[in-house]
Amino acid sequence: MGICCSKASPDVEMDVPHPKEPRAIPGVAQPSPAGASTRQSSRKQSITETLMMEHGKGKGHRRLHEVYDTSDAVILGEGMSGRVATCRQRYTGELFALKTLSVAKLKVDMDELRQEIDILKRLDHPNIVKVYETFEEEGLFHVVMELCCGGQLISRLKSHKRGFGEEMAARLMSKMIASILYCHERNVCHRDVKLDNFVYEGDDEDAELKLIDFGLSHVLLHTQEKMHDRVGTLTYMAPEVLTGRGEGGLQGYTSACDMWSLGVVAYMLLSGRRPFHHSDREEKRRLVKEGKASFEHEAWGNVSAAAQDFVRSLLHRDPRSRATAKHALDDPWIKQMCASHATATTPAEEMQRNSLVLHSLQDFMHAEAMHKVALEVVAFTAPPASFDELRKLFKAIDTDNSGTISYEELKTAMENYPEIPEVQVRRLFEAVDMNNKGEVEYNSFLAATCSAQQVIGEPTLRTAFSVLDRDSDGIITKEDLMETVGQACSEEEIDQMLAQLDLDATRIFYADFQHMMTNSSRYGQIGRHLRPQRRNKKALTMGSINLEGINQEPDSRGGRRSPPTRVPPRREASEPSRLAAEPPAEPPDSSTSVSQGSLRRSG
Repeated sequence: MGICCSKASPDVEMDVPHPKEPRAIPGVAQPSPAGASTRQSSRKQSITETLMMEHGKGKGHRRLHEVYDTSDAVILGEGMSGRVATCRQRYTGELFALKTLSVAKLKVDMDELRQEIDILKRLDHPNIVKVYETFEEEGLFHVVMELCCGGQLISRLKSHKRGFGEEMAARLMSKMIASILYCHERNVCHRDVKLDNFVYEGDDEDAELKLIDFGLSHVLLHTQEKMHDRVGTLTYMAPEVLTGRGEGGLQGYTSACDMWSLGVVAYMLLSGRRPFHHSDREEKRRLVKEGKASFEHEAWGNVSAAAQDFVRSLLHRDPRSRATAKHALDDPWIKQMCASHATATTPAEEMQRNSLVLHSLQDFMHAEAMHKVALEVVAFTAPPASFDELRKLFKAIDTDNSGTISYEELKTAMENYPEIPEVQVRRLFEAVDMNNKGEVEYNSFLAATCSAQQVIGEPTLRTAFSVLDRDSDGIITKEDLMETVGQACSEEEIDQMLAQLDLDATRIFYADFQHMMTNSSRYGQIGRHLRPQRRNKKALTMGSINLEGINQEPDSRGGRRSPPTRVPPRREASEPSRLAAEPPAEPPDSSTSVSQGSLRRSG
């Protein structure tokens, strides 16, 4: 799931799946083969998981128009099942992407859509799109997510007829592989990895890359589970997915299918060509089944042997011989190319940055429980791009590219401070590991260090308050907290949070919340750097689309009003795209739904 600014590529082609296989229901125990390792039948959710709100039709649930203004929406993409457009949070004026799907046209039930949301709730990674809330209304399913305005990776590739240079290709691949590694370690197989499903956060060349569209993903019940649905996009589809059999005639396929798809992506980034392509569909299917990629084209003349070997390691027809995500990230070519691009910093700059982060961690360790929860909400609701420096630091500390920080990794990062005893480092780690999982997740790291970057302003504080104020009455009560974080914190823990505050019983007004988050005398560096600031008014450019009025003035009721904004003309469907020196692409399959961030494709 995700958002991009361009239309679906004509190369997108979905095979009709076999009859649906049983889907893994998160948190529910299922039978598994003898000897296979299984996930826990029940687990305590992290705070980040509980923050994504799901609004149904029942009493007490908010409706879309009550929270978001769509009157000046810019249409970003349309398809058979719905559309993607911008929307504005009424309380803060912040812009988000809104995907609206027609359940009837998708030919799926709400349970399947809710299941995909459940998958996305547990994925907390800097290279995976963030989803904020959903609304179910009269046959429509609305998904509010971060606005990635830099377009699809495939769109940028079109301007490079011979592919990207090796250094850029390696940097992009490292981000994509890291996102898939994170999914695989959580037993999630994406099953539709392709250039179209990676989008840029912004327009900059080095903007962060995000994995979108988990509509075909599958949660494995155990590490040995085989999948049987023939789903995906033909160009990127692994041979075993298309044939239904792995090497040696074994039925089904594993999450190694994602690695084959990444191999196809790498091939295209380096050469600008599809490895398996033909204007005739049946001939193309034969090429995919055969799975023999050629490196004879002149486009490979200037590509190093190391880069070609990397691609071959992913395009092994035998999935058992195919590189795993972990092995791919450790490939010498990937490491060498990424190391050559690493931004050089002086020892003084690095020491200053680490010192700010260290003080932030120390302040976070001593903060009260309610304040820590509030910072988790701030980190969740703030625009992801505002944490760019902390994101880089997180990746630098996460040396094994797992998408989380272990105690050993934090300990290694703290070696520049020998005056801090190991027992103190352990205390810092345990304070940030709010979920007691033995690892620090991305959002928790941002929550503990966001004061070091000094980026949080009043719009983000207001958004965070609105998330915790679940019934939207202007007051955070114990009942609100139970509904918001009750699956991550016990009732006793919530009572203790409120008891620690110098407030009236269990009632937190916005002024109280603002004071709690900005009182420097009480919360040290956290408070000093979270003082509310008015954001400078500026335009957000999305290709040829200019979105004005991001900073809204309060209206007479304390909300935010939007100035009159001219809605740019709707984009026409683009001409059929072609990669350099390729035959005409096939027409899009009729089962492809809106954009590349589709929540679900009809079967």
